[in-house]
Amino acid sequence: MSSPRPQLLAIEQLQHSFGGVRAVDNVSFALHVGEVAALIGPNGAGKSTLFNLIDGQLVPQAGRVLFDGHSLALCSTAERARRGIGRTFQVAQTFATMTALQNVQLALVAAEGGAGWVRDRLWKLHIEAGHSLLGQVGLQKLAQSSAATLAYGDVKRLELALALAARPRLLLMDEPTAGMTPDERFALMHLIVEVARQNTMTVLFTEHSMDVVFGFARRILVLSRGRLIADDAPDAVRADAQVQRLYLGEAT
Repeated sequence: MSSPRPQLLAIEQLQHSFGGVRAVDNVSFALHVGEVAALIGPNGAGKSTLFNLIDGQLVPQAGRVLFDGHSLALCSTAERARRGIGRTFQVAQTFATMTALQNVQLALVAAEGGAGWVRDRLWKLHIEAGHSLLGQVGLQKLAQSSAATLAYGDVKRLELALALAARPRLLLMDEPTAGMTPDERFALMHLIVEVARQNTMTVLFTEHSMDVVFGFARRILVLSRGRLIADDAPDAVRADAQVQRLYLGEAT
């Protein structure tokens, strides 16, 4: 029997409040290298707050975030990105006036700490690597297309390429399939799972589409009012009476 993969992320008794509202309430869990897991819960459950605590946009009021065994307490968002924590957002963040290739070139320069490049020099950098990244997400034929002209599904693929430019070991994805048709959702998630497999990358994603969650996550964590109420394989979470009552609405 093969040994389990090493632990990458550990969340220990994390807490954060806004006024009198405990957005993240004593949450603990760990993710291992190569896991693809979903974080679900109704609006206001604390999903975005938890992501912000992991990537450094918020500072926990109690508890710890450990990455590869090391505390991130003193690490900025930029330092966490350098260590291998990437993130995509519900609203895709790309440069609409640039081509798909230029978007990726810029992300590659940023990932290596480049700054102050004049434009005529910038576009001569990372051409081959940029095409390679676009090929990974199925956009190589659209390399010279302006991001503003891309279909919405292709914009989401481009955003994935931008995240991959930093070679993340952990990728946090905030509703990656929001606004997509069912076919687009499943195509993108198939791509994400395959890219994670090829790169031994850990993925934690939030998502409101239960078809996506139960179809692609190998583990599901459920938040309700800031508390982690379930953390298990999809079949076990689907059968959990508390999850059915508080989130899925399937129990009387």
